[in-house]
Amino acid sequence: MNPVPTDLRRQIDACRPDSDDLALPELADLARLAESDRAIAGELARSRRFDQAVSAALLDASVPAGLLDRLLAATEPKVSPATAAVANNAASQPRSRLARRVAVGLISLTTLAAAMVGVLMSLPQPPRTIGQEELAGLVEEWTTLVNQSNRWKPATAATKAPAGTTVLAKPIRWRNFTTAAGESGVAYDCTPTGRQKVLLFVIRSPHKYGVAPLPFTRLRSASKGIGIAAWQRENMLFVLTVDEDNQRLDDYIRKRPEA
Repeated sequence: MNPVPTDLRRQIDACRPDSDDLALPELADLARLAESDRAIAGELARSRRFDQAVSAALLDASVPAGLLDRLLAATEPKVSPATAAVANNAASQPRSRLARRVAVGLISLTTLAAAMVGVLMSLPQPPRTIGQEELAGLVEEWTTLVNQSNRWKPATAATKAPAGTTVLAKPIRWRNFTTAAGESGVAYDCTPTGRQKVLLFVIRSPHKYGVAPLPFTRLRSASKGIGIAAWQRENMLFVLTVDEDNQRLDDYIRKRPEA
């Protein structure tokens, strides 16, 4: 099939689906060829089907206010006041319509890409193995996350560290949080009165972390003076962090589970 000439391609692209654009004087040549030339008629039909498919797929997509006008402004040529009237005459209508189609197409592609990213991020991540070094970095992120907002709830007499832990300190407060990977977690502040920070993280995760079950695995922290112990039982990950200023990690954890 011979390629469609550039001038006809622009006219085809300027035509909207379900419209009478071919009745415009500026598109008379295209209208005439569409009736006599099967190749041109086919290209016109394909262009309209594509527009209809995109419109249907993005019918419910929201567009940020003012985005279309900003895109149109960016696609319009810079003209002087003396030539502004020329840009608004009938001969410029196909170009203006094409500019609008380009702008709407950019919006459609941007919205569709954002929707696809949202869908992909909402899908559960496949299980993977996470090494000790990566876990140590994640623990620092979790520590920053739980301390950056005041969502802690005071512990009550019924508040206990979950089964599977061997932490010797009692929780004084707790809070829920969600990791960057979408895992559900609970942080327990187990800091004794007058001592440095002691935190216990309990994460429900499909991933396999590179730590042993009890007895715990000691991680190397990038933060000086912070001791980290971690262990995993099935889909539950436990991490204890202790600020080892005048105290030790071993002071707060049993090396063997209780019988």
